[in-house]
Amino acid sequence: MTSSSESLSLLEMLRQNKITVDDISLNVAKKKLMVIEHQSEFPIKLRPKIAARAANFTNPVDFLVQVELDFLSFIEAGRCQGPDRSVDSEEEIEVMLRLSPCVWHKSHRWMPLLAWSNAVHFLPLFWKLQKELAPSSATADEHLLSYYVHVLLTNNFESTDKMRNLRRHVEEYYGEDKQYGRESLLVLERMKKEGLLGDCSIVFGNVGCLFGLARKRAIPSLSFMEDRIRLMVQWDASIIERLWNHLVHWDSSCSFADDDWFSLFRLIFELGMTHFPMKLGYFFRDAHRIKMGFLFGGAPYRTASTSLYKSVAEVIQEIIPKYLRQGVTLRSLILAAAVDDDISLTGLYTLIGMDPSQLISVSAAKSKKRKLSAIQALAKSF
Repeated sequence: MTSSSESLSLLEMLRQNKITVDDISLNVAKKKLMVIEHQSEFPIKLRPKIAARAANFTNPVDFLVQVELDFLSFIEAGRCQGPDRSVDSEEEIEVMLRLSPCVWHKSHRWMPLLAWSNAVHFLPLFWKLQKELAPSSATADEHLLSYYVHVLLTNNFESTDKMRNLRRHVEEYYGEDKQYGRESLLVLERMKKEGLLGDCSIVFGNVGCLFGLARKRAIPSLSFMEDRIRLMVQWDASIIERLWNHLVHWDSSCSFADDDWFSLFRLIFELGMTHFPMKLGYFFRDAHRIKMGFLFGGAPYRTASTSLYKSVAEVIQEIIPKYLRQGVTLRSLILAAAVDDDISLTGLYTLIGMDPSQLISVSAAKSKKRKLSAIQALAKSF
């Protein structure tokens, strides 16, 4: 070991490949010495185990095998006995992971991390190092990554018996884990930032599950749902149309309260107008016309109170003018709606109702044949 190596931390030596770990028979005596000398750089629960293994196993290979098994047991410990951000630093966890080739290929054994907010914090590090150190395993484990993302996005611990039991153990040990919703959202943000989620289709594929749980009131709170909607739109605004599709399919069998449904309506419509004002926020897409027609006097698809219909209409009348004050003109919106076959006549009539005088200038515009007669007929009445 050179004097320059002596000044480096164990983590720095591992990052710089001054210690190789892919072949346990190589430099095993050196590795054993390094682990013992730098045991203070490991998670605090592992330090006594390292000292005990050093005392009981003089053979370096046996020592390293036992230590690596201790690392794996630490990850799988559950019951809040594994990685814990309140006492373990990310650097300490990384040292352990870089010295543990067996961990890189066993992502199914990381599941206890998903069960507790203090442990899920480390999940991006696990996936990042697997991608760096064992890329073939990372590719093979994409289905597991999809499941982990499902739990992070929905906080649904009921999909497997193992996950349900792990979560129950956390609640028995610590009580209600109130930070999990926020922490799991931060984990998703970090995974996206570090390129672990690709084009985010792995996240967007769980939108239906998220809305399904919301319909059953199986989500922690309305704000939980709203935070996740904002995050997905931030990543890819085109998801707005899919959000509408799920929202308008809610029917009278849903246990979700009208007030909560309305809050989601308001949020998605405002996000839609922010990103796609000339498309009327995708709300008035013709594909939604049958389902949303009840708001404007048609047959209801979702049984709801008269006050909800009124509230939705009021929100539309409130939000659209907000974007008119931001440089979008009513005339440009009417023109866009007139020539866009994907926007229903209901959307066009809603805009015209805000200022019927705009019909005089719009009626001469080149409109789709489907809407031209309606525009001209209305224009003649003014």
